[in-house]
Amino acid sequence: MARKGSPPSVPEAEPPGLSEQQRRIYGLARQGKTVQQITLEMGASEVTVRTQLGRIRDKDSKGVWLRRQGVKSMLFWQALNPEDLDFLTRGQRQVVTLRRAGRSSTEIARVLGLTKAAVRTRLRDAKARLAAWPRAVSDGTEGELPKEE
Repeated sequence: MARKGSPPSVPEAEPPGLSEQQRRIYGLARQGKTVQQITLEMGASEVTVRTQLGRIRDKDSKGVWLRRQGVKSMLFWQALNPEDLDFLTRGQRQVVTLRRAGRSSTEIARVLGLTKAAVRTRLRDAKARLAAWPRAVSDGTEGELPKEE
């Protein structure tokens, strides 16, 4: 974290997958502008600029979103076998496939024409559906898929 009044730290090379706003903030920060100068130039709040700077720093070399709270969730989706997706509804499969590709909830919502709340709901329901499936197999109901929504 940079001291107040000093330029924020950002990666030397621009991370891939930045939004237009993030690219603009990144460019201003690389020019040595302080957070306060960036807020004035962009007309954005200090909270917005600091949030976007954090997101810029959290992008990895492949542009995969690595929010501090989202790393564990991302690893869960990455670890799924492709066959696991067969147990999901079509809508859940679409959202999970995009999440596995490293897309954020906002990006998924935009691509599928959903709200972020709908994306989060589908991810939550998919997780619950996948968690319930192994228990169904072990309690003697093998072969019965969970009910379609």
